[in-house]
Amino acid sequence: MEHIALWWLVAGAVMVAMEAFAIAGVGLLFAGFGALSVALIVESNIVDETSILAQIAWWCTMTVVWAALLWRPLKHFYRRPPKQEYKNMVGSFATVGKGGLVAGQEGEVRWSGTIMRARLAHDAHVTSLPEGAEVVVVDVQGVTVIVKAA
Repeated sequence: MEHIALWWLVAGAVMVAMEAFAIAGVGLLFAGFGALSVALIVESNIVDETSILAQIAWWCTMTVVWAALLWRPLKHFYRRPPKQEYKNMVGSFATVGKGGLVAGQEGEVRWSGTIMRARLAHDAHVTSLPEGAEVVVVDVQGVTVIVKAA
């Protein structure tokens, strides 16, 4: 195979591009950097161009090395702040759904025509609310609304 280093270079570029533009999060970045490293290793004559098994071994090794080097920095880099999109619900009114709400247990409320998971706030000053009672949303935690009696 002639110009095997060029093939490793192209394979590495394709893997990095696929990670960036198509299927992110599957480790193609590390495999791509591994392939780019093998291209340098072959071009530097550290490994013979005809030794495909040695090149594949180097590729696997370099993929693991790149993963070990970049995993933690990339994990920190891509950390997203907590979502705050639904905080606009705070202060709005809802109606307690089936079975009512009991302190310490999850129930449901109907808010703006949607049935949502709900819990009583710790400072709600009640231990339960019956079905149909009106409540006010005081917080949103993920997909659960925290409510108090209106």
